[in-house]
Amino acid sequence: MAEFVDDFSDLQELGIDIHEKQDPLTVAFSKAADHMQKLVSKLDSDTLLSQYALYKQATEGPCTIPQPSWFDRKGRAKWDAWHKLYRMPKNEAKKLYIEGIKRVDPHFSHEDSGDKGWVKVSAHERPKTPEVQNAIDHVKRCNVDALTEHLERNPHEVHQLDEEGLGLVHWAADSGHKPVLEILVRKGVNLDLKDCDGQTALHYAASCGHMECVQFLLEAGSTVDVEDNEGNLPIHVADDAVRGLLKKS
Repeated sequence: MAEFVDDFSDLQELGIDIHEKQDPLTVAFSKAADHMQKLVSKLDSDTLLSQYALYKQATEGPCTIPQPSWFDRKGRAKWDAWHKLYRMPKNEAKKLYIEGIKRVDPHFSHEDSGDKGWVKVSAHERPKTPEVQNAIDHVKRCNVDALTEHLERNPHEVHQLDEEGLGLVHWAADSGHKPVLEILVRKGVNLDLKDCDGQTALHYAASCGHMECVQFLLEAGSTVDVEDNEGNLPIHVADDAVRGLLKKS
C-alpha cells in the first residue's frame, strides 16, 4: 500500500478551521495538526496514511464520500483508511492523532498553561486496572489469559454486541488478533455474528487486510456470502491480497 500513498497535501485545501473550537482537546489537536506539516517529508507512507485517516475522522467524522475506483489507487488507499474509522468518535480520533505525532516526534508537546486540563483527562488517562477491565479491553490488548478467564466467568458475553454494536469477534478481527479469535471459536462464538451494520468478523478482517485472520476465519467456517446492510460481501471491502484469498473460497 505504501507506494500508492502521497503526502496528503490536499489537507491544506479542506477549508476546515480546527482552531474554531477552543476546548483543550481541540486546541491540542490543532497544535498537533500544525506540527504535522513540519514532519510530512520525514514520515513513511503508512504513518502518513494513518494520520490522514485520523485527521479526517477528527474533523469531518465518518467517511461519507463515494468510494474511489480501483484505478485511483492513491485515492482508494486514503478512502479505505478513513472508512475503517467510521465508528470512532471525533474526540477519540483527535487523541490518537496527537499520540501519533508524539510517536514520530517525542519532542513535540501540545502543553502550555491552557492545555494542562486536557492532559489529565484524555489521551494520557491511567490504564484500567485488571479488576475493572472488560472483555473488550482484553481483546484489544490481545490478553488471551485474561480474556479466557473473563469468559469462563461470563460465557454469555461471547455472543453479545456492545454499546457500539460490535461483538468481541468483530473487535478481534478488526485488531488482527488471531489468538483471540482462536479463543472465541473455542468458546463457541458465532463467526457469522453481525454487527449493527450487518457486518461479520470476515468483513472486518478483510477490510483491514489481516490475511492471517481471514485465513483462520475461513478455515473455522466463516461464511463468505454474508451481505452487510449495504449489500456488501466481505470480498467487496477487501484489499487486493485478501480479495484473491476470498475468491478461492
